[in-house]
Amino acid sequence: MRRSVFGYLIAAFLALTAGPAGAQVWTATINTAPSLGVVIPPATGTTVFRFTPTGAVTTVSGTAIRRTTANVTTLVTLVCAGGNACTSAAGKVRIGATGSGTGKAGLLSNFTIGTVTGASGVSVTATTATYTEFNFTQIIKGTNPTFTFGADFPVSGSDTGTVGAGTSPFYIWPATGSATPSAAGGTNGNATVTTYRPIAFSGTPTMAFGIISKPTSGSAVVTLSTASNTVTVTGNALAAAGTPARASYTLTGEGGLAITVSLPSPKTFVMTKIGDATKTITVNLTNSTLPTALSGAAGSQGTAGFFMGGNFTVTSTTASGDYTGSYSVTAVYN
Repeated sequence: MRRSVFGYLIAAFLALTAGPAGAQVWTATINTAPSLGVVIPPATGTTVFRFTPTGAVTTVSGTAIRRTTANVTTLVTLVCAGGNACTSAAGKVRIGATGSGTGKAGLLSNFTIGTVTGASGVSVTATTATYTEFNFTQIIKGTNPTFTFGADFPVSGSDTGTVGAGTSPFYIWPATGSATPSAAGGTNGNATVTTYRPIAFSGTPTMAFGIISKPTSGSAVVTLSTASNTVTVTGNALAAAGTPARASYTLTGEGGLAITVSLPSPKTFVMTKIGDATKTITVNLTNSTLPTALSGAAGSQGTAGFFMGGNFTVTSTTASGDYTGSYSVTAVYN
């Protein structure tokens, strides 16, 4: 009789410690989604940025410019619900692109997986252009596995899409054991980018001094004003004919943003006689006040403008003829 009672006690004790088997239920949380920050696209063409699981960013192709050098960080957490069944749980995760991008953001591709913490036996089992899968054989008891990822992020040029906020949707699907990942328990996220209008030049950037009669002796200084389309001559030469014109520049771009306009250094350029490259005139450039910001506010087109003029010395020995030359002006966002 005692042995029978003892047997019942053992059975009850074993049932208490083993508990119900439970079932693994996996969910995913996107803690940190990738963001390229602000990008200035070119007039045409798509630029592909590649961010790695460690956050480093490189340009695979194209000429768009990121306004920051900061890393692109990502973090995903996997959670297994199911009590003791999760202690030795194995699983599979698929991460891929879905839907279509907005703004100038294209769909992510060529996904890569970084270090998976809190799990062992990790191996990548499938890789395509649009998704990547990896397995793990066991999670560490009492932890929620995390991982980072990388991908290629395309951003279209100014001729495609709209400027401003852009999103590239992606999904993360966890699954139990070797089961095929599906949307059940999965989650969606968005990689993001903000694009600004590129700076563009317009106006009449041609400087014309007109026709100058050189002095019969000595020298004279010919000056093209930045305030009006007029030429003045100091000395013996005369502005004989032609229509002088200062160079005018209109800049367009993302409203409200600070810019820097750069002129040649030193502020000179050389005009060469047409038909005889050995004969030259050096022009000293002058400018009106250079803009430091575009008008308006971000999200709308802004403008700014300025004028260029210059002066040069002509002497009685300056070769007669037509002279032409060029110089460069650049503008960038700060």
